[in-house]
Amino acid sequence: MSGEAGGWFGDVENNPRGRALQMLFVAFSTVPLALTYVDTFSVPAGMAGVAVGVGAVCGAGVSLLGEHLDEPLLSGYSEIVALIAIGAATVALWWILSSEGIRTFALGSVAFVWTGALCDVARYLLLPRLAADRD
Repeated sequence: MSGEAGGWFGDVENNPRGRALQMLFVAFSTVPLALTYVDTFSVPAGMAGVAVGVGAVCGAGVSLLGEHLDEPLLSGYSEIVALIAIGAATVALWWILSSEGIRTFALGSVAFVWTGALCDVARYLLLPRLAADRD
């Protein structure tokens, strides 16, 4: 978990570029999982637009807020607590929402993950490269 220096993406706690690559990897790996089991094309266009919009705004907000925290969002036991909370929320939503609501939630979740990952990649990988090329 955290505390391990190195790995595929380097020391992600102290390296925002490694963290951005890790988030992009998470986005690539979770989208097929979310879209495989849920037929998202049967969601009404209005609901899909709202879900994607809310997910994108929340994903960008979390990405920007994560930059201003002194500690990483997940460290130590908080990773375990976050996984349990995500699992509990998923089970609760699966039980409460209709099948159409679950499809809408899946679209919003995909938009959240991708927007957060793309914001991190833009800030930590693309913008520094463009600034260096300009100089």
